[in-house]
Amino acid sequence: MTDTTKHYIDDEEDILYDETPPQEGEIQADESAPQPTAQPTNQKRKNTFWGVMGGSFLEHPWVASNLRLGLVLVFMSIVNIWNGYEAIDQVRQIGRLEEQVRDYRYRALFKASEVTAMSQKLNVEKAIQEQNLALTLSQTPPYILYRPTGSTDKKK
Repeated sequence: MTDTTKHYIDDEEDILYDETPPQEGEIQADESAPQPTAQPTNQKRKNTFWGVMGGSFLEHPWVASNLRLGLVLVFMSIVNIWNGYEAIDQVRQIGRLEEQVRDYRYRALFKASEVTAMSQKLNVEKAIQEQNLALTLSQTPPYILYRPTGSTDKKK
């Protein structure tokens, strides 16, 4: 037989505590046993701050049946928070690496220009030595080549 009565929740009603009176014809096993709580039997049990902090809500059957779901939610929340911090750390690391790449690129351009300048100077000196010309390099920039005037080696 199914229960066709609708249950409405009042603002004052305790959601976690279900106190339904026994139906007629049902026998309760604990009718003659004394109540172990210090609360009067005619008052509903309220979930207070200290009751929640003490863990008394864990004894409710709904909480006990959904404990695994709660643990999964807590675990997934921790993973989600950790993932956010990890993403922030990776963005910072990407920024640092991009700055290093930019710095190395500028250093490489500077060194390449130095090598180019040195190779041009060396090429000119090698060409002078190969042709056995009596030319000397000036000590002041720009590098101007001078031919000695007292030379008898004149080309026609």
